[in-house]
Amino acid sequence: MQDRLRRFGAGFVRGTKGVAGGLYRHDCLGLAAQIAYSSLFSLFPFLLFLRAVTAYIPATAQLGDWILRGLRELVSEDSKLYEIVRDSVFEEISTTSVTLLSIGALLTLWSASSAIMVGIKAVNGAYGLRETRSWHRRRLMAAGLSIAGVILLPLGILLLTFGSWIGERIGSHMGYGSILYGLWVGLRWPVAFVVLVGVVGAFFYLAPSKRQRWYAVLPGALFSVAAIIGTSVGLSWFLSQNLFQVRWLTYGVLSAAIVLLFWAFLIGLMVLVGGEINAAVQREVEAGREAARALIESAAVDDE
Repeated sequence: MQDRLRRFGAGFVRGTKGVAGGLYRHDCLGLAAQIAYSSLFSLFPFLLFLRAVTAYIPATAQLGDWILRGLRELVSEDSKLYEIVRDSVFEEISTTSVTLLSIGALLTLWSASSAIMVGIKAVNGAYGLRETRSWHRRRLMAAGLSIAGVILLPLGILLLTFGSWIGERIGSHMGYGSILYGLWVGLRWPVAFVVLVGVVGAFFYLAPSKRQRWYAVLPGALFSVAAIIGTSVGLSWFLSQNLFQVRWLTYGVLSAAIVLLFWAFLIGLMVLVGGEINAAVQREVEAGREAARALIESAAVDDE
C-alpha cells in the first residue's frame, strides 16, 4: 500500500512538473491571449446576430428580463459585472434585419472557429504531435465544434443561471414536495456540469491529430470545466467587491470589453491547462506500460 502511494505521489509530482513545463514551452499564455482575442472578436458579431434573432421572438422585452434575472442568480444586482452587462449589452436587443442575421452568423462562426484552431494547435503541441490534417479539414472541424458549442453551452448556462427560477416555477405549480421538483433541485448542477464536460471533452477528443480514447480526455475536461466555473465565480466576486475602487461605468463599453477579454483569457488558459494535463497523464500511462512490459520481459529472461 505504501509503495503504491509512493509511486502515485512520484507520478503526480512528475505530472505536475510536466504540465508546468508544457505551459512554458508551448507559450500557453500567448495562445490563451490569442483565444481571448478571437473569442472577444466573435462576441460583437454574435450580438448583431442576437439582435436580429430576438426581434423575431415574441415578448423580446420579457426575454431580456429573464436573462437579467438569470444573471442575478450568479451575481448580485449590485455587482459591477451585472451593471456592465445590463447597461452595455442588453439595451441593444431591439433591431430586426436579415442582413444583421447573416453577417453576424458568418462572422461569429469564423471568429469562434479561429479561437478553436488556436486551441487545436496548442493541444497538438502538448502531445508533441505534428499536424497532418489539411487546413480545410481543421477549419470545418473547428466550425462544427463552434456550432455544437453554441447549441450546448447555452444549455449548460441555462441550467446554471435560470435553474433556480425554473425550480421555483416547478415548485409553485406541482408542489415543493413533488418528485419532479426534487429531481430538478438534485440534478440541476450535475447535469449542467456533465453538459459542459461533454463540450470540452469533445474538443479534447477531436483536437489532437492522433486519435484519442474518450476516457483519456476526461481528466483535462473535468479540470477545465471545474476551473472555468471557479475562475468565473472568483472574477464575479472580485468585480462585485471593486477592491481598487474602479469606476467601471465611467468607461462604458470599454470596461465591458476589458472584463470580457480577461474572462475569455482565463477560460482559454484553463482549457489549455486541461490539454496539458491530458498529455501528462498519457505520458505517465505510457511510461507505466513500458515499465510493466520491461518487467515482464526481464522475468521471462530470468525463467529461461
